[in-house]
Formats: sequence, C-alpha cells, structure tokens
Amino acid sequence: MAQFAAAQSKLPSATERQVESIRTYYQTQFGREYSSRNAREAAPIDSMLAGHSSKTQYLQYQYIAGNRHPLGSKHLLDYAADQTDYQRVHQQYHSTIRQYLESFGFYDIFLVDSATGMIVYSVFKELDYMTSLKSGPYAASGIGKAFAAANKMSDPNGSHLTDFSPYTPSYEDSASFIASPIFKDGQKIGVLIFQMPIDNINSVMTSGEQWQETGLGASGEIYLVGQDQTLRSESRFLIEDPDGYFDALKKANIDDGILETIRSKKAGLGRQPVDTDASRRALSGESGFDIILDYREVSVLSAYAPLEIMGLKWGIMAEIDEAEALESVGTLKQSIAGTVVMISVLFAVIAFGLAYVFDGKLLKPLRSANEGMHNIALGDGDLTKRIPLEGNDEFTELAENFNQFAQKIQNTVQIISRNTDVLGNNLDATTSLANTSLIKLEEQQSRSAQTNHSVSEVATSIIEVAQKTEEVSSSSAAASQDTIKANELFSRTQMSMNHLCDKIEGSIGHREPTQQERADRAGGRCDQRHS
Repeated sequence: MAQFAAAQSKLPSATERQVESIRTYYQTQFGREYSSRNAREAAPIDSMLAGHSSKTQYLQYQYIAGNRHPLGSKHLLDYAADQTDYQRVHQQYHSTIRQYLESFGFYDIFLVDSATGMIVYSVFKELDYMTSLKSGPYAASGIGKAFAAANKMSDPNGSHLTDFSPYTPSYEDSASFIASPIFKDGQKIGVLIFQMPIDNINSVMTSGEQWQETGLGASGEIYLVGQDQTLRSESRFLIEDPDGYFDALKKANIDDGILETIRSKKAGLGRQPVDTDASRRALSGESGFDIILDYREVSVLSAYAPLEIMGLKWGIMAEIDEAEALESVGTLKQSIAGTVVMISVLFAVIAFGLAYVFDGKLLKPLRSANEGMHNIALGDGDLTKRIPLEGNDEFTELAENFNQFAQKIQNTVQIISRNTDVLGNNLDATTSLANTSLIKLEEQQSRSAQTNHSVSEVATSIIEVAQKTEEVSSSSAAASQDTIKANELFSRTQMSMNHLCDKIEGSIGHREPTQQERADRAGGRCDQRHS
C-alpha cells in the first residue's frame, strides 16, 4: 500500500493524445459493452470522465486504453513499458495479487490511499482505477461507502460490507464491496477493498447448478433476497429456461424496462423484484414454512429464514412448485387406489369361493331344515315329516334336535287325540241324557213354577255344556290343560244332573232320597221310576 501510494504521486501527466485515446476507449469499447448490457442505454461517459486528474489519465491510458489485452482481460498486463516507479511496483506485486484474486474467486481487489481516497491499484483495471473515492465519480457508490466506513476505523481487524447495488464501472451490474483499513507502524495508510464474487455466491446458492442432484427436483431453488426486495443470487429459471422465465415474469406484471435490463444483462441480481409473503417475513426476521405465490405468481412450498452477514440483513428462501412437491402425494393416491382395486378383486374371489363353500356346507343344511319345518307347517301339519340327517356338524345336530322336538309334539298330539275321543263319547252320552231330561222337564212345567225354574237352570247348564264342548273340540291341540278343563266341566255337569234329580224327586214326592239313590246319582244315573 505504501509503495503504490508513493509511486503514483511521482507519475507524469498524460499527453493530449493519451487523453483523447482514453475518451475514445470510453465511447467505443466500454460504451458499446455498456449499451449491450443495459438495454441499449448509453453510458454516462461525460460524468465518468469528469474530475479526472492528469495522473489518473496517465495510468488509465497505460493500463486500460493503451493495454494490448482486450476488454475484460486488462488484468493480464503485468506492467507498462513506461519505466516509472509505479511500473516497477506494479510489476513486483501484480501477479501475486492477481493469483490471489483468481484463487479465491474475487471480482476485483483495490488498494486505496487513505489520505486522498485515490484507487492506486486494481487487479481488474476497470474505469474506477485511479479515481478518488472521496471526490471522484464513484464516491457515492458502493465502493465509495465501503471505503468511507473502513477509513474511519481504528481497529486493524475491522471490516465493512456493503450490499449489492448497480455499479457503473462494472456496466451497472450489481456489486458488493468489503473493506478493511491498512495500518503501518500504528498509522492508517490505506484501505483494502474486495469486490465480492457474484459467481461464487451463485454457485453456492445453486449447488453448482446441480438442483436435481441435490434434491430440488425440476422446480426447486434456493435464493437470497435483499432489503430492497430484489434478488441477491440468480434465479434458477433464468439460468435453465430464460424464455419461460421472462414469460412468467411478464405474466406477473413485472415492468418491461426491468425485464429488458435483466434480459440484456442475463442477470436478475439486484433487479428482479421479490415481494412475496415469505420474503417479507424473512426480511423482518421471521422463519417459517408456507404455501405462497412466488415472484412468478406460481404456487410454491416456501421455507424462509432471515440471514444476517456483517450487518446486512437478507432473507434466504428455499422453494419448490407445489404441483411438483405434491406430485408424490398424487402418485401415492394412485398407488393406494390400485392396491384397493386389487384387494377388492381378491376379496371378491375369496367371497365367491366362500359363498360356494358356505352354500354347500352351511346353507344346504339350513335349507333342508327350513323345508322340513315348512312341510310340517303346511296344511294340517304333518307331524310325521322329518329333516334328513347328513354330515356331522352343528346343522346336523340342529336337524336331529328338531326331529326329536317334532316327535314329542306328535306323541303329545296323539295322547290329546285319544283323550279327546274319550271326552267326546262322554259328552255325547251326557248330551243325550240331558235331552231326555229336558223332555221330562217340559212335561212337568205345567205342574210347578219351581219345576219350571229348575228346567230353566237345566237348559242353561246344557247350553253351557254344549258351548264348553265346542271349545274343547276346537282346543284339542292344547293337550293336557284343555283335557283337565273338560274333565272339570264334566264333573260340574254330573253335579248339575244330580241336582236336577233332587229337584225332580222333590217336585214329585217331596221326600228325601235313599242311600241307594244317592249312590246312583253319584254314578250319574237317575232313578227310572221317577221318570
């Protein structure tokens, strides 16, 4: 730093030819490149040349305008052939510093005199070379701010980083600078400035443009956003598919001038707007994950977080199109649907097989049992029917139990039938005897009101007997219970007949019956003599 500062102070003044050569270079080589990178916009040449000192013009001619290497390769010149102290210092250090730049990927390295703000050395030799960062055309730019901040520092290890912003000597491409003061024997003599490497940052953010290999699929990307809500690293879509990228931004209503500048520069860093819900949250210090519309107004899954680097507050975004991210879900649904169909078919086959087995092994015995019961229920109820016994399972056991039940019912019905026959005979005899008695009573009706009353009772009893007889006949299936009731009715009939006999005897002779007559009555017989 000390040697470059001392050497530049001893430089001669530029000749008129050299000054004219410098202007021609600005207008032609630099001007054409500037215009092509800025949508045909002309370079501000007059303002860039204003305030140049004679020493500035001299070194810009020796290392830029008079440099045999083409535009963009001026750093390949190790020294000029002017035999000055500056030429010897440059020859001594330039190759070493250039190698340092190339090894670490910096865009440019500057040495700036602390007292004058003059850029006394630059590796890349752009048009900021040998201009003052205190009073020259770039004092208010990013590099001027970096110098001013570092030049105020008293700590040799201090540094200051400026954010990316358009830089005219770099054709208005976005440039960031980091600066640190240089001390010698405790005295500040200059400032070292690095122009930050855009390519290296992009390489880190794009994983060397290996998006798919690093798991970002066909639409995933990771990028940086600055406080001005523009990109701080390049868009994947601009790199991979420029036409699709510009179509998407146009549909997102991005200004045509911005699009044209990005197209001409082939870079969106510092120009492409990123004003989304996720980017605003990241820039405000929040971290999170959400589904949002990105800068293309495409629905994406976005993970975002704040990123602070030496006082710069950026946002870092990791996003992938929602359609692609959820594609695996759709594939999973299709897989599940296919599996369900296969399982359904399998179950249908199994169900068919089970139905066949069920029909043969289970339903057939059930049908047999049902047919057997149905045959018994039809018509008068044939209790001689039985269910065929086949096999040795629960249904065979059911059929066997049913057959036993039917046999018991048949036996009971047979007993009831026999008892009903006997009861019917007794009732027939009782009815005949009652009819005979009724005739006798009618003959006595005229003789006595009491006899008439008794005959009415006998008639009523006979009617009850007839009714009970019909009920017993219709209820023969009630078996033993109805038989008991019929026997009780028959007993009451006998008692009524005995009572009738007593009345008749009383009405005729008005005497007490003999013991023999009582016995006869108990046997259900009336003395024929009284008739």
